[in-house]
Order: sequence, then structure tokens, then C-alpha cells
Amino acid sequence: MMQILSTFEQNRKNIIGLLQNHGLGQVNSIPSGCHNNLIWNAGHLLVSQQFLLYHFSSLPMPEFVQQLAPKYGSGTTPDGNASQSELDMIISQLNLTAKQVIKDFNDGLFSTYKSYTSEYFGITMNNIEQAIYFNTYHEAFHFGFMSAIKVYLKQD
Repeated sequence: MMQILSTFEQNRKNIIGLLQNHGLGQVNSIPSGCHNNLIWNAGHLLVSQQFLLYHFSSLPMPEFVQQLAPKYGSGTTPDGNASQSELDMIISQLNLTAKQVIKDFNDGLFSTYKSYTSEYFGITMNNIEQAIYFNTYHEAFHFGFMSAIKVYLKQD
């Protein structure tokens, strides 16, 4: 599990680095041929990770999740109106929650897990280990989209 947690943490560093290298206008921009933007992908990953790991483990989620879920949860689309403070908060929480997941896993906090099947991917998670593997895959999947958006932003 330490390898996948290390990969998860590195994914987060990559996502944060990508966000920090773009201005607010760029993270809000939806390039031609794309369906979303950089900040939507980042916010979506933050919300999804909290639901996949904490909600389905019957653990409380931080207050920011309720604030972000209507805008970044599954099935949402970007509005292109994220503020600088929202971007800063998402970047901060991407960093903090990565460290918290690792700590909580190592401390044995995830003692139960309610089985969940991702509608989009058709993958079922029956325990926290499977959820962490899936979450890491999901974040790498979206980082790929974010990397493509970065290329399109240079062309627009």
C-alpha cells in the first residue's frame, strides 16, 4: 500500500504544479474541443476523493466538500467562473488532503467500507485499499485530461 499512497501523493504534486503554472483565466478557460477546464478537473478530484475514501468509510468529510460538491461533483460541468480564492483553496486542499489520507490510512482510521461501484468506470470497490487504488487511477486519468488541456491552452 505504501507504493500506491506514494503514487497518489505524487499525482497530487503534479496536479498542483500544473495549476500553479497557469493564471486564473487559463484555469477557467475551456479550450476548443474540450468539455471542461483545469480547475473543474482539480475540484472534481478533490470532491471525488473525499466521497470515495471518507463518505464510503462512514467518516466525516470536511466542510469544504459540501461547498464544492454542487460545482465539482460527479455529473457537473464547469461554469468558468472560479475565483482566485476558490483556486487557492482547491490547491491548498489538494495538498492537505493528500497528507491527511496517508496519515488516516496509516493510523487505521478506515475500518469499514460500504461497497461502491463507479457508474462511469464500472469498477466496484469493496474496501479502502481498493478505493485508494481506484482513486489514484481516477486522479491520473484526469491529470491526463489536464495535461491535454494545457496543450490546447497554448494553441488558443
